[in-house]
Amino acid sequence: MHKSESKSHRYLRHNRGANPEEVSKVIGELTKTYPEIGIGFHGHTDRGLGIANTRAAILAGAVQVQGTLLGTGERCGNVNLTTVIGSMQLRGEADFVTPNPWQDLQAWPIPPAPPSRLRCARRTHHRHRSLRTWAGMHGSSERKNPGAYLWCDPALVGANPVIGVNAQSGKANIVLLSEALGNPLDSAQAQAFIDANQAMIEGGGFTASDVSFRLACMKVLGTLPDRFNVKGWRVIDESDETKNRYVQASMLLSVGGSHVMTTRAEGAGPVDALTKAMRQELEKWYPQSQKCI
Repeated sequence: MHKSESKSHRYLRHNRGANPEEVSKVIGELTKTYPEIGIGFHGHTDRGLGIANTRAAILAGAVQVQGTLLGTGERCGNVNLTTVIGSMQLRGEADFVTPNPWQDLQAWPIPPAPPSRLRCARRTHHRHRSLRTWAGMHGSSERKNPGAYLWCDPALVGANPVIGVNAQSGKANIVLLSEALGNPLDSAQAQAFIDANQAMIEGGGFTASDVSFRLACMKVLGTLPDRFNVKGWRVIDESDETKNRYVQASMLLSVGGSHVMTTRAEGAGPVDALTKAMRQELEKWYPQSQKCI
């Protein structure tokens, strides 16, 4: 090492942190120098280049790569093998598995007895991170040219493209999502939706709940049954010097547009007390709600 070498250069040489072009060069030279040896590559994503570096290694001649499902691992994580395998094989750059698992890629690869928590993480990762967008520009483009922002057919990996709604969205997103969920709105109705639900849109509430979005659409369309309304609510939350806590919620409800009643309940906290107050009255009118969590 020369004295003139910078600290960052020393870390690059001795503590990895390579770029894809460096990986290509090293793996390429190794495969040429030692053709009888199968070269492997183990990448991390400290600089956000784990997938790019692994792809570079494979294209340069590596016959084995190491990583983990969803990229879990030390420091910033191992390379995400699910993305490497899916993205390269779907583009015809390499073959890792038979085509059969692709339509169930949201849950792939599943061991004989997968932990339910891991299965859930896989599904969330592929369905929401890979094929869902909230940008208004994307929604507008999707209406004019379906699939403009998709690099592969979502059906190949068992998923569907989703145009979501949040603060970065526009009317096009609202129209598209309303159509996808079976409660289509036109442009004027989409504007009425925005005007009536600004706080929910800005707060990201529709990002978390498609059901809330559908109910809001039905309200704009005038097709939402008047099951009940919360006219008002109040919470008492008190604690004494011995740290004993008392929480009570009272709520004024109207059911069916004509029946008005007050309900009260105590709970472990404000949300718990409000939930219990609402449920104890609504379950009298709608017994089927007792099955809901």
